[in-house]
Amino acid sequence: MRTPWADTLFFEPPNRKPYARPAPSCKVGAQLFPIREEYGSVEVIPYVRLRGRWLDKLGFEVGSRLKIDAEHGRITLTVIERSVPVPVKIPRKLQRLAREAARVSASTDGAQA
Repeated sequence: MRTPWADTLFFEPPNRKPYARPAPSCKVGAQLFPIREEYGSVEVIPYVRLRGRWLDKLGFEVGSRLKIDAEHGRITLTVIERSVPVPVKIPRKLQRLAREAARVSASTDGAQA
């Protein structure tokens, strides 16, 4: 829905704080999996997808290794190895500027010596 004040010069959308709340429930989905022709063309495989900020808040960081324990009607996920922090990628333009600045400072240091 478009509001009349959204087109004004001074309109700023409200700053919403990202929140992390676990889903109260989720649904087991189905995925088609190709199998041998003698058993039929496809098999329906159940799958569960979990995602959200709440996983990070609970310690399930991107890249972590998990131990999966399964029994009838229950799945338990446990973090067994934390991920190695990935450095934030620096844009190429900033990398180039940093190299140029390093070259300039190296050349001025050599001229002073």
